[in-house]
Amino acid sequence: MTAPAPQSLDILRNSKIQYPAKLDQISYAKSLVGLFQVKLENENQKSAYVNPGSAIFSIADNQTKGMCSSSAWSVVMNSEWSHSHFDKSDEAIIDAIALELIHHYSGKIIIEKAQLKKWKFSHPLSKSTEKFFALNDGKIILAGDGFTSGSLRGAVDSSQAVADYLKLRLNKKMPIYLNGGD
Repeated sequence: MTAPAPQSLDILRNSKIQYPAKLDQISYAKSLVGLFQVKLENENQKSAYVNPGSAIFSIADNQTKGMCSSSAWSVVMNSEWSHSHFDKSDEAIIDAIALELIHHYSGKIIIEKAQLKKWKFSHPLSKSTEKFFALNDGKIILAGDGFTSGSLRGAVDSSQAVADYLKLRLNKKMPIYLNGGD
């Protein structure tokens, strides 16, 4: 199970599968992300740098990633800002993100389209000390960024640790249960 730990644990609870209470300590930050199609008055102004203390955590131009043909930005708000605005209306949130973006570019930006994405599980705030957790004699394995460094690299490290664990079990001729089989 590689969904964010709180979602995986909900599935286990609803399935009446026991797990150590310490796994409930894994928590995630919320994040609000504005997706904007934009035009700058001066194209040389493009910058992903965001001032420390800004409500904006990051700005990514998806055009430079080859994800779209026009300038489309993902504007990720910081954890504190996202938490305090998360329950507001989508319209109020996207307007507030747009104002932060306009302020960041000193008003020299034109927003053509806007869309909001709400991430309930952006990145781990508190993590497990293990790289993964095996339950029910290895029949269920929890893994992902909540079990490591809380990043994409951490999720990869967690999955590698699971692969190593499964290889070890195969080498020792220990049963590996796939698809719920016995």
